[in-house]
Amino acid sequence: MLDRANLVTLTFLSIAALAFVRCAPTQTGPPVTPSAQSQIPSRTTVHAAATTSTQYSIKDLGAVAGYSESQVGQGTITAGEGLNNLGQAAGSSWNPGADPTATLFDNGTATNINTIKATASMATAINDSGQVVGQETRSNDKCGCWHAFLYSNGAMTNIENTAIFPNGSEAYGINKSGQVVGVGFLDPNDVSYHAFLYSGGQMTDLNPFNASQSLAVSINDSGQIIGSSSATNSTPAAATWLYSNGTFTNLSTTNSGAYINNNGQIAGHSTSTKHAVLYSNGTWTDLGTLPGTTSSVANSVNLSGHVVGSATFPATYHPFKSPRPVAIVFTSSGPVDLNTLIPTNSGFTLTSAQAINNSGQIACDAKTSTGTPHAVLLTPM
Repeated sequence: MLDRANLVTLTFLSIAALAFVRCAPTQTGPPVTPSAQSQIPSRTTVHAAATTSTQYSIKDLGAVAGYSESQVGQGTITAGEGLNNLGQAAGSSWNPGADPTATLFDNGTATNINTIKATASMATAINDSGQVVGQETRSNDKCGCWHAFLYSNGAMTNIENTAIFPNGSEAYGINKSGQVVGVGFLDPNDVSYHAFLYSGGQMTDLNPFNASQSLAVSINDSGQIIGSSSATNSTPAAATWLYSNGTFTNLSTTNSGAYINNNGQIAGHSTSTKHAVLYSNGTWTDLGTLPGTTSSVANSVNLSGHVVGSATFPATYHPFKSPRPVAIVFTSSGPVDLNTLIPTNSGFTLTSAQAINNSGQIACDAKTSTGTPHAVLLTPM
């Protein structure tokens, strides 16, 4: 049985923080989004934030027929792109102990979009045309690696360029024009990997700052791209960068971006404070975290500036309990647990808010009362 990739996030304190264990049989089902680390609560508020009075209905997005579990846009370091403005979501479905399959969630129907019959596949992002990107792998693959795909007009297509990236690739974001961004691998040991842009049927190695390690995580409809790269002679610390109009700009060495909206706002987290952050008008703002939690991350921001993400309660030892993630929305009064804004008898516990669209709908990862992972969609009431 093939296992999906286990991604360790590229931090901004180390030049060798991103490592993939591709197809290694060490875990089953999609891994959770990389967890944030210890944080100190902040009272910083967000302009144009959602209000605490918003209540949401909740809809189970289900799973592909024959599968019992699902998630939204998981499996990469990116988040925030698993939902479009039509309420369609992209992610994965799987059974316990089995490999995941890329899934399109649309109006109550979960569709297997793995038309090429890959052994394992994961969808990470979707645009308003219903085009989906992600990565797939096959048991007979010679390199044993993942390959970026584009699902469009009912068919999944491998879009990588093996002449540039001979050891696989993964797609993380897509915009309305069908431009795709992600990461491509140059060697079998994943020592060198570069951000890519796929546009007009061609894949280009972006190679920001001539770094040996880089990846692109999100692209907006203007073609602006955000990503990360390791330290170089010109950038002595690892960088979060913005690519716009052919130019790379170093935005931060302590803040990591996960998603860029069409206003150029960036949702992410701080690697120093371990808080969720928002980049807007040239400034990074600390969004804080829930009382009692040790960390928070911002996964998505819509055109109204509403931000969603997750926070993590620490582990306890008497008795032992694992760290507990919860989905949150950042409001004008501070972060709010989304579990307090849905019907009390929903049967779900929301663990992460992955994406928010311009209608205010939120795609979340959740667990049922029996602990089964399920993708859900929240709609403002």
